Amino acid sequence: MASTSTTTKEKKCAFAVFKSDAQTANADREAVTFQGVHVNVGNDFDLKDGEFTCQYPGIYFFAFCAHVSAGGGVILRKSTSSGISDIANAYSQSRDSTQVAGSTILELHKGDQVWLAIPSKSNFVDSKDNTPRENTCNLSGHLIFQK
Repeated sequence: MASTSTTTKEKKCAFAVFKSDAQTANADREAVTFQGVHVNVGNDFDLKDGEFTCQYPGIYFFAFCAHVSAGGGVILRKSTSSGISDIANAYSQSRDSTQVAGSTILELHKGDQVWLAIPSKSNFVDSKDNTPRENTCNLSGHLIFQK
């Protein structure tokens, strides 16, 4: 008996970006601007806009961390054909600047967008001597599997 098999080419998508300077929100839920890319397989992350745009429908993992001012925070947001929603957030409970982090798994469709935002009156803190560093804020994401 002859067997036939078809192979589907696996789609690949992964990114990791970093922020190396301070940023203060000028408007509520302002998108974080990033300065550098560690990896951007598939080129789905737009460094200029700070947004990931889904090209392959499927299940994705996202993680973020940020060094924020006292009481500050970050919000992971998603835009779909149904509108914009806040997916995950992390806020400082400290009276000093501190590191906050979060992660989530999302089902995305082609064209959906994900980005990290700053709530109003929040800001990122760079080092005490104002020397830029890569860990002021990081955002990463990757496709777990296609649907």
